[in-house]
Amino acid sequence: MKKVLSIMKWLGVMVIALIAFLIAPILYPIVYPYRRFKWSNKKPLWYFWDAEDGIYGSDYWRKAKGITKSNFWTSYRWCALRNPMWNLHTELVPVKGREKVVSQKGELYRDDKEVALSKVAVIQYEDAEGNWMHNSGDIISLKYSIIGSVFRWFTIKNKLYWRYSLVSNFFWRFWIEIQLGVGKRYTFRFKIKFKKHA
Repeated sequence: MKKVLSIMKWLGVMVIALIAFLIAPILYPIVYPYRRFKWSNKKPLWYFWDAEDGIYGSDYWRKAKGITKSNFWTSYRWCALRNPMWNLHTELVPVKGREKVVSQKGELYRDDKEVALSKVAVIQYEDAEGNWMHNSGDIISLKYSIIGSVFRWFTIKNKLYWRYSLVSNFFWRFWIEIQLGVGKRYTFRFKIKFKKHA
């Protein structure tokens, strides 16, 4: 029963995230002009901003996309399309603390070396010079990506959580990345990439 409740809680949070995903592209053009007013840093407008990387995007993303301007279109791409209502997401978080494994199954590798199943399968990128580009770029990095899959149940302060992640190169340049469940926050990620790797 605890496992069912854990999955149901994740689904509930995903419904909130879906609503944010749907309304951010519509309402962000209305909210953006008020970004410099102090009262815009209070809820509910605060939910539309990104207190972690700013409203014009992180450096790695801007570099990967070749973005040099800090204007409405840049902000819209970051805060309404890529990370809709990001500050809201940062409040939809599980209990903080140390994970205690209940069960786990899978295999994860980075740079052809096995890594702990506490990690999350994730695609990472590098630029043409081999510099790490986080999760945005043109070249999928086998050196920095965590490839494989893992499913684990764990507790934090006696609360039960779960996480599933997968990264696989199905053929040639076709990659898939899935993250579901709980990490630092409640997560749903499904990406299909068609890119070269190094």
